[in-house]
Amino acid sequence: MPDAKDTIKEFIASGKRFFIASDPSFDEAALFASYGLKKILESAGKEVYIFPPVPEALAARYAPLINASANPAIPRKIKIRIPKSVALEEMRYDDEPDAISIVISPKTHLDIKDLLIERAPYEMDAAFCFFDDETQFEKMEAPIVRPPRERRIYLVRNVRTLAEKVWDIAQSSAGAPASNADTATLLFASLLAETDHLRTVSNPPAFQLAGRLLECGARAADARRLLARTLTPDQSQFLGRALARTTTDPVLNASWTFLSSRDFAKTNVSPSPELFRMIFDRIASTIGRLPIFILCYEQGGIRTLFAGDEQALRRTAERFGVLYSSGSVLAGPVFPTFSEAETTIRQLLKEGGDGKMQS
Repeated sequence: MPDAKDTIKEFIASGKRFFIASDPSFDEAALFASYGLKKILESAGKEVYIFPPVPEALAARYAPLINASANPAIPRKIKIRIPKSVALEEMRYDDEPDAISIVISPKTHLDIKDLLIERAPYEMDAAFCFFDDETQFEKMEAPIVRPPRERRIYLVRNVRTLAEKVWDIAQSSAGAPASNADTATLLFASLLAETDHLRTVSNPPAFQLAGRLLECGARAADARRLLARTLTPDQSQFLGRALARTTTDPVLNASWTFLSSRDFAKTNVSPSPELFRMIFDRIASTIGRLPIFILCYEQGGIRTLFAGDEQALRRTAERFGVLYSSGSVLAGPVFPTFSEAETTIRQLLKEGGDGKMQS
C-alpha cells in the first residue's frame, strides 16, 4: 500500500482545485490550521476554497491573519441544457466586442423556452476536512461536486496536533512553504489553541514543531494576541456568574456549571460558541484542568455542553450516543429540567467504568 504522505503528495501535485471543509463551530485550533493549510496550498499554485466562510465579525477578531475577503466565494458553473430530441446543425462561440455569444443552430425548430439554464456545482480535485464525521461533509451545503473518498483527507485530533499534520503536508508536498511568516504564525496559533499554550502537550514532536515554526518566522506575540480573550463588561459579569455557579465533582473528576436563562438576560449576552469557549477557558484557568467540564444552560430546555480532554470527550460522546466531531466542545442531549440533566449525566458517566473520568 502506498504511504499516506506519498498519496497526499501525489494528489496535491496532480490537482489544481482544493476544498477545505473547516470545523463549522470555528474551533480556533481547526480554524487557524485550516487557514494555514490554505496558504500552503496557495503557495504551491493551487486554487483553494474554505467552507463554511468565516463570518466578518469573527474574521475581524483574528485580523489580519484571517481575512474574510481573502476567501472568495465558490464559483458556480452555468449549464445550458438542450433537449436530446432537438437535432443540432451547429453550435459555436462568437467573439463580439462586448460579449461572447453561444450560437445554436438546430436542424428543426428550437424555441427559447426549450432551453434550460441552471447552476452547476464546482468540481474539486481533493478535499481536506477538519473533522472526522464523513456524513457531516456530505451534508455541508457547499456548491461543489464532492471528490471521491480516496481523495479526501480527514485531519482530526489524536496523539498528534492539527498543526503537526498540516506541517507534514507542507513538508511532503510543497517544499516546506510553511516557512512563510504568516503561515508559520497561523500554525503556531493553532498549536497554542489545541494544547492550552503548550501546557497539555504530551509528545515531544509538538515542542519541536513550536521551535521550528519560530525559526520560520512565527510571530509568537501575534499568535498569543489572537487567542487573548478581551471581555466586554457584560461578558465579565456573565463569566462571574458562571464561576459562581461552578462546582468540582471529585467522584467524576469533573466540574459542573449551571446557568439559567435569567443569567443570560441579566447580563445581556446570548449563547454562542465563542461565549462557551470563554466560559470553559475561564473555568479551566480558575480551578485547573480536569478531564471533563460539564455545562448545563437553559435555552428552550436544558442544553448540555462538555469540554475537556480529547479522549474523555470521545468516551462521553459514546456514552450519550452522539456524534463527536473533533473539537474542544461536545454538544449533548437536551433535558426538561436541571435536576434530570444532572441525574442522567452523572449516571451515564459513572457507567463508563470506575465512575471517575480519566484523561
